[in-house]
Amino acid sequence: MNRSENPSYAMPYEHITMYGKLQGQGAAAPIRAPSTFSATSSAGFMHSSNNFVSTIAADVTRTGVGAYTVKFSDGIPVVIDIDLRIWSTTGAAAYKDGYVTDYNPTTRVLTFGTNLATSGAATDLATTDFLVITIVGQKGVPGY
Repeated sequence: MNRSENPSYAMPYEHITMYGKLQGQGAAAPIRAPSTFSATSSAGFMHSSNNFVSTIAADVTRTGVGAYTVKFSDGIPVVIDIDLRIWSTTGAAAYKDGYVTDYNPTTRVLTFGTNLATSGAATDLATTDFLVITIVGQKGVPGY
């Protein structure tokens, strides 16, 4: 398990981490942020060299209130974990949680939802919301 160059950090063989970032658009599909990023606030855009969300607009969809799919430009055959974080400049009453419904490593499509943290009610990502996706996995299928 401990294949890291840093012996104090345990990680699987062929460990890889991918990131994605989307900006909410209310009742429309979120958008992949442009290639520029903010040097003054991490709540904004992610540089395109780190953003694995597909650049094709149709690859990001809203299928209902707080229900989305996103396709990645590359994939990981073995997924260990997917984490969703919503960064927002709105107040505590509008804090949102994200949850993963499914990830298909063959099609590279992530299905996820968002809801209000206070009530659990499905809600859309506002234009002040940025969804950060972190996928941790392995580049190859283990032989054991």
